[in-house]
Amino acid sequence: MACEMCGRPLPIVATIVVEGARMSVCAGCQRFGKVVQAPASPAEATPQRSMEEGLRRRQTRMADKPVKLETEEAHVADFGTRVRKAREAKRLTTEDLARAINEKKSVIHKVEAGTFFPDPVVTAKFERALGISLRERVEEVHVEKRRASGGMTIGDLIKMQKE
Repeated sequence: MACEMCGRPLPIVATIVVEGARMSVCAGCQRFGKVVQAPASPAEATPQRSMEEGLRRRQTRMADKPVKLETEEAHVADFGTRVRKAREAKRLTTEDLARAINEKKSVIHKVEAGTFFPDPVVTAKFERALGISLRERVEEVHVEKRRASGGMTIGDLIKMQKE
């Protein structure tokens, strides 16, 4: 665990108060504040994670994973246009539609202009009031992580200097 004052990955030996803020610090930074709590034994001080464990966690974190969608449906591309055309077909004003779905008139204007896509609850209100479908099914998306560009790294430079 890292010291909250200096950031070094050293064992935490005490909790101190510095200008009202509680911080878990290493032995070197302990002198900068008033000690509030010290571990009962050195075994309580948390050792630095091993390199293998860190690499293993990084591998699992960096593995390709499918992107989870909140719902399997998304707004149609022409959302605002469909709302406007359906409202005009039913001969409703924006004020009438706003009252019917219990939303502000400005929400209707933003939706019809295409600058705002409402949450699923409001979308359902539009669908019920206008009798149209505004959502479509979406396939799960798989995102590939980009690998390094293949440029020279510091490690490559060190290897070149050794040779």
